[in-house]
Amino acid sequence: MVSEIRDERVRSVLRQAAVQQRKRLDEQFAELTDRFFPASGTGLAERRSGHVIMLLGSLVALAMPVMHLRRARGVADALARPDASFFVWILLALAVTGLFSAVLAVRGLVNLQRSRPR
Repeated sequence: MVSEIRDERVRSVLRQAAVQQRKRLDEQFAELTDRFFPASGTGLAERRSGHVIMLLGSLVALAMPVMHLRRARGVADALARPDASFFVWILLALAVTGLFSAVLAVRGLVNLQRSRPR
């Protein structure tokens, strides 16, 4: 009986530590994206590295609905929740924005390649 209680307590502490570590990683990723992607669009405009960074960011935006709706097992299951239609529409708008940004980033990379002197 004592070992079961101790085992539950240890598992609880480990779960809490894992949640705190995940929260720290999420905060670090959010800080990275908040500082890095806007700087790449403005500071590295019309450079290859700026276009590549914008392409990566747009691909992440394009994949966002897939990542969020995979857990919900599709749009129908996601819409079954109350007030979820707004969230699904936001995800779709984000995907469309990501698609257009990816097209523009690829177009910018192609134009840089063409304008480069040989």
